[in-house]
Amino acid sequence: MRNLLHEYKTPKKVYIRLIAYGLPLTLVSFLVAVYGGSLPELLFGSIGTVFFGGCLIAAIIRLLSKTPELILYKEGIYSFQTGYIPWTNIYRADVHTSMIGSDDFLELYLRDRRAYMKTRPILARIIAYGNRMIGHQYASISMSLIYHSSASRIIYVIHSNCPDVETPLSMLHEEEH
Repeated sequence: MRNLLHEYKTPKKVYIRLIAYGLPLTLVSFLVAVYGGSLPELLFGSIGTVFFGGCLIAAIIRLLSKTPELILYKEGIYSFQTGYIPWTNIYRADVHTSMIGSDDFLELYLRDRRAYMKTRPILARIIAYGNRMIGHQYASISMSLIYHSSASRIIYVIHSNCPDVETPLSMLHEEEH
């Protein structure tokens, strides 16, 4: 049993809203792919179906799951996006703001990327490689679904409990709320 430090839950209404947006986008993309007459319509419809369909499936899984979106343990970190990673495989935690949508990401720099990737399911590996392609770390956690906290606050909690994980100095002086 792992020693719990903190967990971050996302309200179920957020996933319901994502499903409400994702269902029509997936359906429209699928219809464009099937009934579109041109190659660009087939391509965009197919890409849209896979992307929005994947997001829809993830939102449904998260709606039905009882597991919090992010959990900090004394021994490591768990998120739906990354799975469990022990602190011993993380040498740095940082915040990266995405150029797309200005979302903050909690970036986890891994000591042994290969060991991490071997434990990931194929879809998680694809996402991890996609993260690197757009300038994020393999283990990146989008803060858009982490409610009642910020990436810098989470980094402060990580450093307070795991001083071996490097963190940006500017975030170490944040006071408890």
